[in-house]
Amino acid sequence: MRALVPALLVLLALVARGEDGQTQLPFTPFANARAGDYCVEAVGTRTVTTRVLRVDGTAVTISRDGQEETVSTKEPPSVATFLGRFEKSRISAWRVLPDRIDLGGKEVACKRLTFSARSKDEQASVAIWFSDKVKGRGVLLMRVRFHEAQGERTVETRLVEYGSSDAAEWKRKP
Repeated sequence: MRALVPALLVLLALVARGEDGQTQLPFTPFANARAGDYCVEAVGTRTVTTRVLRVDGTAVTISRDGQEETVSTKEPPSVATFLGRFEKSRISAWRVLPDRIDLGGKEVACKRLTFSARSKDEQASVAIWFSDKVKGRGVLLMRVRFHEAQGERTVETRLVEYGSSDAAEWKRKP
């Protein structure tokens, strides 16, 4: 029985990890950012541009869809901060796996983060493919599948272009 107590404590610590939307992501999107870096993402039928305006030591100022925000280059953001939702959700089934993704003719080594988010108001399954080789937010593809009373609904965010103020390094072919 005494041997079971430490094992149960470890198990409880693992289960408790990610109890809410304040769980940190396993990557720091702007760790290697330089002023002028940018990415363009398609979210449904609209595009959103994220641009690095300034780099000041351990923080960067970005513009995302016209809104300025200062973010850390050292600490990963929380799920809630990065996604703009799931603040009060219970995060579970957290997995990070190596993966590869085809960006319209360019295969990129990346990691895939998957997790579930559940609160009294919503339930969702999230998958994010990310790489520190991609400028801007580092996200190649993100799928959020909402499980609602009326059925399922999926919102997809797909990288369209990234680069620096000098030029685009990659652009999705039409």
